[in-house]
Parts: sequence; structure tokens; C-alpha cells
Amino acid sequence: MLKHHCYLVFLLLLTSCATQFNKESLNLPDFELLDSTGSVEFSSSWWQQFNDVELNSLVQQALQDNLTIEMAAAKISSARALVGQYNAKLYPKVVNGFSESAKSLSFSPLSNYSLDIWGAKYSLYQSYHNNMLAQVFSKKAASMLIISEIVGSWIQVKYITAEQAIIAKEISLQNEIIKYQLHNFAKGHIADHDVLINKQKLAQEQLVLSENNKKIDILLHQLNYLVGKSPTKAYRLNKQGNIPNIAISRYCLSTQLLQDRPDIQAAWYEIIASHWQLQNKKLAKLPDFTISLDITKDTTTSLMSNWSVTFVKNIIYSLFDAGLQQEELLQAQAILRQKAINYTDVVFQAILDVTKQFRQESEQAKVLVWQTQQLNVAEIQYQNAIVKAKNDGLSQLAALYKLITVQEAKLSLLRQQQKLNLTRVDLYNAIGGNIIAKDNK
Repeated sequence: MLKHHCYLVFLLLLTSCATQFNKESLNLPDFELLDSTGSVEFSSSWWQQFNDVELNSLVQQALQDNLTIEMAAAKISSARALVGQYNAKLYPKVVNGFSESAKSLSFSPLSNYSLDIWGAKYSLYQSYHNNMLAQVFSKKAASMLIISEIVGSWIQVKYITAEQAIIAKEISLQNEIIKYQLHNFAKGHIADHDVLINKQKLAQEQLVLSENNKKIDILLHQLNYLVGKSPTKAYRLNKQGNIPNIAISRYCLSTQLLQDRPDIQAAWYEIIASHWQLQNKKLAKLPDFTISLDITKDTTTSLMSNWSVTFVKNIIYSLFDAGLQQEELLQAQAILRQKAINYTDVVFQAILDVTKQFRQESEQAKVLVWQTQQLNVAEIQYQNAIVKAKNDGLSQLAALYKLITVQEAKLSLLRQQQKLNLTRVDLYNAIGGNIIAKDNK
């Protein structure tokens, strides 16, 4: 008897060793290329730095009603229910049992339980549990993407609205220039070619004004869709107000921030889930042991009095399956490898995405400084032109041209600010939150 018990213990230890996860065998990437220095604070609600009630309301509506997020939440519910099903299968099942005699119909509860000696059921439970965790992080990744799209659309509406005001000012100045030119053309001071050039510029600016209105309309329809409403209508957004700016101080790319990206974590849990699926297929080759008993009659003592006979009588083993188990095992191995490759791809894409956004943000910030200097130069030249302008129409015309240059410099600066802020939105989405760097001292 002792010999048989020792043999069972040996088998249990042997199969438990088979469930160890060998991460090195999958050749997964690490994050050594990233800078791990510096201290970085992290906030998942990075958009709140704008202190805009309307934007916060937009994000809140999207988190509640966006269809993509709702679909991800439904997948989590489905995955959680599946985990519950396989958790229930770890325990015995009691069913109704009726038996008919010559005189009466009797009832006795029956229990049918397949012992999870090798851990096959537990492997399936772990697989579905980790798959549920992958769905949770997939929902977080989807939410981050939706939020970044909302913030990006909101920023564009604000900036294009501000751009419209500058273009309207340019159109007003162009009309004044054309008025002066027509006056001087009548006196023979300038050629009609100059008048035609400015009329063409005026038409181009009016066209840009019209196209920008269309862009705003499209963005408002997109916002309506992002908050879970029909895109056939435009979201009622207050387009006025100060233009938003995202401030970033000195920063570094933290390894931990990148590892915490929800899409990377989702890919990781998919690997773990596939690992447990593979273990289940490996254990499927081992015999299954099922106990069926009448709870009112059978006792633990009677069941275990001759456990070896009970074991042999209830053992189920597949003698021939036409290679089904082997093919299922090969499929599980291929899926695990596929998930490992997917994880590697997600990590590499994340590193590429983040480093690209960092470089773009740095270059765009430099361009913004240069364009600010250009605006300062244009304003100085305009002030000098005003000083030179007297009652002479041509001098006044020169001052108007300088003012047009100032407006164009303001427009270029505004567009660069918009581009920089949209890049920073992409950067925050790539990292997964707000970046506030501190010096390492």
C-alpha cells in the first residue's frame, strides 16, 4: 500500500514540474535599449492638466458610452464568465438520481467528479484567467487610444478656430492693400500685375477659411462618434477660449513606464494563457480518473478501502485517437510561439513609437523657438515701417505689407504649436500617461 502511495506522489511531483513557465525558451525581448535613469511621475489622467471642464466631460462620456470601449468591456465579462465556468469544474458535481423499484420511485443525489490528479483542469482555469487579464489590459489600451483621439480632436478644433481669427485679419488687411493699390493704379504709380497678385492671395485665404470650417465640422462629428453618439450630428463644443498647450519639462524615457503600457501587458498575459493551454494539452495524454458515487450509500471508507481497485475501475485512457491529441499539442505549441512573436512585435513597436515621438517633439520644439524669433523680427520690421509711413500712400502700403508678414508669422507659429501639442498627445499615449521628469541628483 505504501509503495502505491509513493508512486502516486512521484507522479504528482513529475507533472507539477511540467507546468513551470520557461520564459527564456521563448526568446522574448527586454528593455535594455531604454534609459532607466531619472525619476518620472506617472498619472493616467494626463488630459486633466488642461483644467478644461468640457474636455473632462468629453473623456468621461467616452469612457462610459464609446462603442469600442463597451465592446472591450463585454469581452471582459465574457472572459470572466468563462473563468467562472472552469473554476466550477474544479469541484464535484451533484445531480439528481432517481431509481424505480417495484413499489415506489426513490431519489438519491449522485456525484460525478473527475479528479484533477495531473492539474489539467487547473491548467485550463489558469489559461482562461490570464486571458481575462489580457482582455482587461486590452480595454485599457483601447481607452487610452480613444482618449488621445478625443484630446487631439479637441486641440485641433481650438487651434483651427484661433487660426480662423488670424486668417480673417489677413483677409481684412488684403482688402485694404487692394484698396490702396487700386487708388495708386489709377494714378499710374503701380502696375495692374501687383493688384492681381494680391487679389489671388485674397482668394486663397478665403478658400483656406472655408476649408477650415469644413475641418472643424468634421472634427465635431468625429467627437460625437468618439463619445458613443451618431456621427451624423456634430458635437456641440465651445470652440472659443484660450488655445491649449501641453507643457513638458525635462524628461527621460523610463523603462517602467513602457513596461506598464497596457498593450504590452495584454500581450504578456496572452503568452501566459497560451502557456497554460499548452500544459493542458500535454496533460491530456495522461489517464483521467473519474469517481461516480451515490452520496446516500457510498462512504469515503468504502470508497478508499480498496483504492487500487477503485482507481483501475474508474480510469479512462485514450488508446487510439487517430493522432488528435498530438495535433492539438502541436497547435498549442504553435499558438504559444505566435503569442511570443506578437509580444516581441508589440514591444518593438512601442519602443519605435515612443522614440519617434520623443525625437519629433524635440525637433518641433526647436522649430517653435525659431518661429517665435521670426515673429519677433516681423513685429520689429512692422514697427519700423509705421515710423517711416507718413501721408504717402506707398509708405502706408509698405506698412500694410509688413503687417501681413506679422500675421503670416503668427499663423505659422500657431500651426507649429498645434503640431507640437498633437505630437505630445501621441507621446503621452505612447507612454501611457503624463510625463513630469525630475533631475537625478
